[in-house]
Amino acid sequence: LRRLTPIALTGARPPSDTLLTHSDKTGVWRWWPFDGNAAERVGGMDGSREGATATTGRFGEPLGALFFDGKSRVRTPQMVPNNSRRFTLELWLRLDLDAYGESGEGEQWVVSQTNGNVDAPCDLRVNRPLETLIFRPGAQGLEISAHVPGLGESGRWRHIGATYDDGEMNLYVDGLAVAHHPAAKVAEVQSNVSQWQGSSVGQRFGAEKGFLLGAVDELRVHTLSRDAAWFATHVGVPS
Repeated sequence: LRRLTPIALTGARPPSDTLLTHSDKTGVWRWWPFDGNAAERVGGMDGSREGATATTGRFGEPLGALFFDGKSRVRTPQMVPNNSRRFTLELWLRLDLDAYGESGEGEQWVVSQTNGNVDAPCDLRVNRPLETLIFRPGAQGLEISAHVPGLGESGRWRHIGATYDDGEMNLYVDGLAVAHHPAAKVAEVQSNVSQWQGSSVGQRFGAEKGFLLGAVDELRVHTLSRDAAWFATHVGVPS
């Protein structure tokens, strides 16, 4: 695997449009910068904040991300297209502690989308005690996970990426591949449904549990399955 050299990022954060251009607009289907709000920049599919508040972003800017306090969330319109044969989820994540020094629930959902079939949700979550990252693409029976040392560390920004391509799945952390699942015989993600029911950030959709204690920045959904070279090229790790 190609190792990404950390990039020291100091001072003010570049405008979000600059960041999106750098990450290649081609194939970006949804983009929530979370610059202190839940506005969506590609299709106008704004989210609704339910307790999530503005916090310092990964570049140190005061309104650069959204903070989830272990009981808040953002409701978003459809996050992943229907019947997707390939897509990419990517975001910046910072796990935190509460006022009592606790890390919240063991398993915490970063993003979650459902169609009512509990056996086939699309979600990305972390198991903090086990330092494990888990991704389900929305196809029944498919799941990929990776043990990532230091994943549960508080106060550290990490870039998280998850890709799906006709049954093949990959997980990336800070531009490096951490898990791979070879292609399975699955024609489409949820090919038997016409509409997803809803999605959320910071909580397991449809359940009053799995709340995130931490911050999220620059959530994007691509209609392409980005490869290892793309992540190594486009992800700079804040110092």
